[in-house]
Amino acid sequence: MRYLLISLLLLLFTGPLYAENSMLTESDTTNIEYASPKEAFDALRKKPEVSFRQEESGWVTAYDKGASTVWSFSPKSAPSYPAVVKRTVEESHNEIRIRMGVLCGASKEVCDQLVREFTALNEKIKLDIKNKSEPKN
Repeated sequence: MRYLLISLLLLLFTGPLYAENSMLTESDTTNIEYASPKEAFDALRKKPEVSFRQEESGWVTAYDKGASTVWSFSPKSAPSYPAVVKRTVEESHNEIRIRMGVLCGASKEVCDQLVREFTALNEKIKLDIKNKSEPKN
């Protein structure tokens, strides 16, 4: 199966989100060190520092606190299956960044939509972090 490899570096306030019908650019590289979502899942299961949670939506989320990384695995019922989204939170010069990598085995259109959804979620997370870190008057 050919996986669409999409690697995005998301910066705080990088501009408007992708238009609904625009095609996203694919990349031959990603920050995901595994060849497939299954390989990533199996490898992370072997790491004692990684905790797993089954979400109500069917997604499985793996938290690696030491690496400030969250892995999201699509359920078999999702159009994007098999897919994994790796998000790493980075802070530099008081800026929050979320570095995101995606392995998606579905069609390009479905994988692009997955990226758009996680991009929007990342923006919300960054805004929430920013709002919580601002001093209250």
